[in-house]
Amino acid sequence: MRRDVEERHTPTLILRRVTLDDGTEVIVRSVGPGDRILLEEGFEHLSDDSRHRRFFRAVKHLTAAELDYFTRVDHQDHEAIGVTTADGEVGLGIARYIRLSPDSDAAEVAIVVLDAFQGRGLGKVLMDQLAHAARRRGIRRFVAQTGSDNGAFVRLMERFGEVDRRMPEPGTLELEVPIV
Repeated sequence: MRRDVEERHTPTLILRRVTLDDGTEVIVRSVGPGDRILLEEGFEHLSDDSRHRRFFRAVKHLTAAELDYFTRVDHQDHEAIGVTTADGEVGLGIARYIRLSPDSDAAEVAIVVLDAFQGRGLGKVLMDQLAHAARRRGIRRFVAQTGSDNGAFVRLMERFGEVDRRMPEPGTLELEVPIV
C-alpha cells in the first residue's frame, strides 16, 4: 500500500459533531498522520494574509518535514484538533498546542481557519476543544505570539480570561492567558 493511501486511512478520534449558527455541520476531531493530505490541501486554500498571520512569514507550500511535524503529534505535549466538513473530506481549520517544556504547565497555541470559514465560529469551537484537551493534560496557561492587528485571535484568547499582553517588537504581540 502506498504511504499516502495508508496514511489517509489512519483512524482518527471524532471528538464531536457541531452545527454552526449558519446550519453548517462539521466534525471536530483529533489530528494524526492520516491528515497530511487534508492539511496540505487546506493550506493551498489559505490566502497569503492567513498564511502570514499563522507563520509570520511568506509561506507558499508546507515542506514534507513540516507536514510530518504538524500531523505526527503525541496528543500529550503536542496536541492538534481539526475541523472538517461533515463528510470528513475537507479540512476547514486546525488548532494546536505545544507544551513549552516537559514539566511546564504552559503551552504555545496556534490556530488557522480557511478564509471561507473565518467569522463563522470555527475558531471558538477549535479553541474550546483544544483548551479542554490541554486541561486534561495539566496545562493551565496558553501563550501565543501574533500580529498586533490580529484582533480575532486576541478575542479568542480573551474568552478564557484576562490576557497578559506584551509587545516585544513593533507589530508583534505576545499573549498569555490562564485556561483553568
